[in-house]
Amino acid sequence: MKCAWLTMAALLHFPGLTSTLESADGCESQPTCNQCLQSPGCAWCKQKDFLKSGESNERRCDTPEALEKRRCSEKNIFNPEPSVDPLKDAELQNKKENVVQLRPQNLNLKLRVGVPETFTVTFKRAEGYPIDLYYLMDLSYSMQDDLEKIKTLGQEILNTLMRVTNKVRIGFGCFVDKVGMPYVSTVKAKLANPCPSRLDTCQPAFSFRNVLRLTEDAREFREQVSKQIISGNLDSPEGGFDAMMQVAVCQDEIGWGNVTRILVYTSDDTFHMAGDGRLAGIYQPNDGKCHLNRYGLYDKGNEYDYPSVGHLSRVLSANNIQLIFAVTEKSVPAYKALSELIPQSVVGELKNDSSNVVQLISEAYGNLSSTVLLEHLEAPQGLNISFKSHCGNGEPSDWKKSGKCNNVKIEQQVSFTVSVTASTCLSKKELFFVKVQGIRDQLKVNVETLCACNCGDREEGSPSCNGNGNLECGVCSCNKGHLGQKCECQRQGARNTTLTMEALCRREKDSQLCSGQGICECGTCVCRGHFRGNFCECDDSSCGRHNNKICNGQGICDCGTCKCHANYIGPTCECSTKTDKCTNKDNVLCNNHGDCECNRCKCHAGFIHDFCTELVAPCKTYQKCVTCTVNNELKAGDVGNCTKECGSAKLVHIQEPTQFYCQNDSITFKVELDSRNGNVEISYANAPGAIDMTALVLGSSVSGVVLIGIAIIIIYRVLLEVYDRREYRRFLLEQQNVQWKENMMKCLKVEEYLKWTASSRETDVLRADLEDYVKRGLRPDGRTLCDRVIRACNQQLGMGTVDSKHLAKLVSLVQLALRGYESVEEPGLQSSPLYMEKILFHIMKKLVSQGTPQHSQLLGSLLYKRLAVSKRSAFSTEMEDFCVLVRSCFVVLWNGVTGTQPNPVILPRERLQRHIQALSFLLLLEGLSDTSPFSSKVAVYTEDALIEFVKSCGTLSENDASYLLQEIKHYLIPTQKPGKNPAPEKWFAVCEVLVHTCRLLFKANHWVHALDLVTGVREWLRDSSCLDAFLELAQQAVEIHRFHQSEEENSKALTDCARIVRGLPSLGDQECHVILQVCQLIVSALEMNQNKGHDGKYLLTWFSFLEEYQELISRHLCKVTALPADKKRMFQQQLFCTMCQGFTSAYDSMVAFQVQGLRMLH
Repeated sequence: MKCAWLTMAALLHFPGLTSTLESADGCESQPTCNQCLQSPGCAWCKQKDFLKSGESNERRCDTPEALEKRRCSEKNIFNPEPSVDPLKDAELQNKKENVVQLRPQNLNLKLRVGVPETFTVTFKRAEGYPIDLYYLMDLSYSMQDDLEKIKTLGQEILNTLMRVTNKVRIGFGCFVDKVGMPYVSTVKAKLANPCPSRLDTCQPAFSFRNVLRLTEDAREFREQVSKQIISGNLDSPEGGFDAMMQVAVCQDEIGWGNVTRILVYTSDDTFHMAGDGRLAGIYQPNDGKCHLNRYGLYDKGNEYDYPSVGHLSRVLSANNIQLIFAVTEKSVPAYKALSELIPQSVVGELKNDSSNVVQLISEAYGNLSSTVLLEHLEAPQGLNISFKSHCGNGEPSDWKKSGKCNNVKIEQQVSFTVSVTASTCLSKKELFFVKVQGIRDQLKVNVETLCACNCGDREEGSPSCNGNGNLECGVCSCNKGHLGQKCECQRQGARNTTLTMEALCRREKDSQLCSGQGICECGTCVCRGHFRGNFCECDDSSCGRHNNKICNGQGICDCGTCKCHANYIGPTCECSTKTDKCTNKDNVLCNNHGDCECNRCKCHAGFIHDFCTELVAPCKTYQKCVTCTVNNELKAGDVGNCTKECGSAKLVHIQEPTQFYCQNDSITFKVELDSRNGNVEISYANAPGAIDMTALVLGSSVSGVVLIGIAIIIIYRVLLEVYDRREYRRFLLEQQNVQWKENMMKCLKVEEYLKWTASSRETDVLRADLEDYVKRGLRPDGRTLCDRVIRACNQQLGMGTVDSKHLAKLVSLVQLALRGYESVEEPGLQSSPLYMEKILFHIMKKLVSQGTPQHSQLLGSLLYKRLAVSKRSAFSTEMEDFCVLVRSCFVVLWNGVTGTQPNPVILPRERLQRHIQALSFLLLLEGLSDTSPFSSKVAVYTEDALIEFVKSCGTLSENDASYLLQEIKHYLIPTQKPGKNPAPEKWFAVCEVLVHTCRLLFKANHWVHALDLVTGVREWLRDSSCLDAFLELAQQAVEIHRFHQSEEENSKALTDCARIVRGLPSLGDQECHVILQVCQLIVSALEMNQNKGHDGKYLLTWFSFLEEYQELISRHLCKVTALPADKKRMFQQQLFCTMCQGFTSAYDSMVAFQVQGLRMLH
C-alpha cells in the first residue's frame, strides 16, 4: 500500500512521468520540434491555433493519428519520412572491360532515429574473373622435402587455375622466424648454418622474404623457387603472422592487382602471435605497415611484435585477400580454430611432402568462391546494421550481423536485405560501405539522419507573436526584451513587474503558481505535460482507468472527468449500454432469469452462466432423476415412475457417447433451461469409453508392479554389463602391463608416446609402467626410452593449452623420465652437447607461457641442476652454447612472470620467487663472460626484484621478510661448500646480493633476518680467507643497526670496523668493490638511526672509521686507472658524502654539548 501511495505521489508531482507513461506505445512528447523528430513515432503540429489555454509546446509532439484526433490538419503535421534513393544502380554484367558483380553501387539513405530502413543488395559472381595467387612457404628445416616438391609444381598450379579463369598470376615468398633467442639460435656458427646437423647446409634464418612478385611466367616461378635453400629455427611455432602481414600491406612490392586475391600459406607447425615477442624482449606492437627493404626482406622483425589475430584479420579483409591454409595433419586443428576467426579463409590438409598441394588449392578455391559473405565497413557509431540472406533455397535467414550464402555457383544470383537503424542523431552526413569479402566491388552508402525541423513556414514579425517575434513550426521565437508563448510580454516593464505577473498566475491569492503544474510567463500559465487551463488546474490524464486505459479507451478525459462516447456511461466509461452480449440465440434477454447491466447478465438467485441458462449445483440436484430414468430404461421424455425425482423436467437421451459436465457412474448429463418457456431440460448419454473403475484400479496396480519389476531387472542387467566391461578393460590393461614387465617395457617411437600422453588417464597408465620400470632397473636402451617420453611430453605441451590436471601429470612424467634418463649411460646416444637441457628448456618455456608457476618452478629446478653439472664438465667449444642457453633460461623466467594469460593476477611472493629463481641461472654465468669488476648483473637484477617486491607488499612485514630470506638462501646460496676450483666472481656476486638485501631489511627494521643472512653466507664461505674482512664488516653493520634500535652504545663496533679497514692488504678490483659496498652499508645503518648529538667517545670512533673509509676510497681511485666515468663519479660522491657526514656529526655534537652546559649553569 505504501508503494502505491509513493507511486501516485510521484505521478502527481512529476507530470512528465505521466506523459511518458501515456505515450509508451506511441510517442514520447518533447518540448521542441527538433527533439520531437528524434523520438520514434513522433510528429509535430505546426498549426497556429492548435494549443488550448495553458497547454505547453509539448502537446504539439505526438503520433500523427493523435494529432489528427485533436484536430490538427494533415497539411500542418510535420512528419518527414525516411527514404532510400539509389544514385548508381548499374546492371549486373560479365563484360571483360566492365565487370559488375554487385548492385546497387551508390545510394543515399535518410533515417529517422529508432526507425529501421531497409534496402536490397544483389550479387552475381562473374565467370572467368582474373586471379592473383601468392604462395607463402615455411622454410624451416622440417619443410625440406616440401620445398623440393614445390619447385616442380608452378606450371601445374597455373594450369589448374586456368580452368577457372583465363588470366592467372603467381608469386612466391618464404618465412622462418624472428632472428633472436629463443626462436633462432644466436650462436655464431648456428646463425650462419642453422641446420640441426653440421653436415647439412642451410641458409641463415630470416623473418620474411618476397622472392617473386606476381607474374604470369611459370618458368620464372620455377627458376626463382629452385634457388631457395632450406633454413632452420629452434622452437616449434613459426613466424608466419609477420609474413602474412607484410604480404597483405606491401601492395606494390607484391604486385597485387584489382582481381581475386588468394594467399596460400603452407607450414607443418603452429604459429607465433601477439605477445610471443616479449620472450625476446620485443614489446612494441606490430604497426601494420610495409617494411621490406630493397632485397625483399622484412627488416623490422626484431623491432615489432607479431601481429594479433584480430589485427591480421582486419588487414586481410580490408585488402580483399582470401586465405588458404595448407598445413600438415597435426596442425589442422589449430589452423581450423584460427580460420574461424579470419573471414574468407579455409584449411586444407597437406601431405608431408606437399605432393597434393595442387589438388588442395583447387578444392580450397572452389570452397572460397562458392561462399558469398556480405559485410559492412567503416560504419559510424550510432548505426545498427543487420543482414537477411536470400540464397534461393527457400526461406530467408534470420537477421544477422553479416549476410552469408553457401554453395553459390558461377552466374548464380543471390540477394541480401540490409536493415539500417540509427540509435542517435548523426552530427553530419556520414559514409559507409557494403561489400562482399574477397571482391573489389562495393556499395557506397551516404547516410544522414532527419533530426532538424525545416517546416518552411517562417513568418518574420508574425501577428501570432504580437509582432514581437518570428513564427516557425507554430512556435514563436521572441525578439530580445519580449517573452511569453505569443511574445505578448516585455521583460520587467513598468506595468509588468514580477509580483504583478505572478498574481495573474494564481487561482487564489495564497495558492501556488499555476497550481504547481506549470511556469508563469508574462502573467500566463504554461503548463507541463497533460495539464492545461488558465491556472493549469485541469489534468487530462487524471481520469480513472478501466482495463488499464484512461476512460476505458471509450471516452475523452476533460479536466479530470471522462466524457464518454456514445453507448458508454460510468465514471470511467466502463459501462456499455448495449445488450448484444446479454441476448441468447432465441433473442431472450438473460433467459428471463437476470438483468442486463453494462452489457453483462446479472443472474437472479439460483441461476448462473453468461445468459443465466444454468442452475446453481445442477449435478447434485438432478443426479437422482438421471439415475432413476436410466434404471427404468424409459424412453426419452417419458419420466414414468420418476416424477418424484424429476418433477416437470424434460429428459433427452443422446445416443452417441458424449462427455457433459455432470457425471454419474457411466452416465454424463447436463441441465439447461428452455429460454422460451423456462422449463428444465436434461440431456444425458453414456460417457465416452466408460470402463469399470474396479478393473481399472486392479489392472493399473498389477501393471505397475510388473513394470517396476521389469525396470529393476533391466537396470540390474545394465549395471552388471557396465561392471563386466570395466573389469574386462582393466584385465586387458593388466595383461598388457604384465607383458611389458616381462619385456622390461618396449622402447616405442615418439609418436606412440605422444598418443599415450594425449589424455590424463593414459598418462597415468604410462607413468605407472615407467615408474615400475625405473624401480626394477633400466636396460641399456632405457635411456633412449626415457628420452622419447620426455620429447613426447614436450610436443604434447606444444599442441595447445592443457587442463591443469593433465598438465600436472605430464610434468610428473617428465620428472620421472628424467630420473630414469640420468640413471643409465647409453654409449653413442645424443652426442650433441646440452641435448637434454635444451629439451627441458622448451618444456619450461611452455609451462611459463601457460601461467603455471608451480610446474615451471619444478622444471626450472631440474634444469638448473643439470646446467650446474654441465658447467663443470663443459669443454671450451661448448661454453658458448652453454652461455646462450643459461641466458635464455633467465630471460624466460624473468620476463615470463606474467605468462601469456589476459590480465593475470600475480601475487608478490610468486613474482619474487620467479625472479630469484631466474637470478640463480644468471649466477651460473659469473666468471664465464666478460663482466665488469665493479658491479655484478646478479646484484643489479636482485636490487630491482627486491624493490618491486617491497612496492607490491606496501610494508615489509615479518612474514614477508622471512619469505624473502628463505628464497634468497634457497636459490642463491648453495648448501655445499665451494670446491677446489671455486669461482671468486660468484662469491663477489653473492656478497653484493647480501649488501642489497641487508640494506632493505635495515629500512624495515628486520635486523634479526639480516644477521641470519650474514651468518648463512659466512658458513658457506668459511674457508674463503679473501672475504673474511667483508663478512666481518657485514656482521658489524648488523650489530651497529641493532645497537641503534635498542639505543645502546656502539663505539666498540665502530672501532672494530675502523681496525678491519685499516688492516686490509692490497686488494683486487672486485675485492675492493665489495669492501666499499659493505662500508657504505655501515654508513647507511648509521644514517637510518642517527640521533642529534653524541659524546666524545662515539665521535672519535665515528671519525676513525670515516677516515679509514675515505682512505680506502682514495687508494682505489688512484690505483684503478681504467675506472669507468660513472663509477669514478660515484666513488668521488661517496668520498664527499663521508666528509660532510663527519662535519655534520661534529657540529651536532658541539651544539648538544653547549645546550647541556647551559642547563647545568642554570
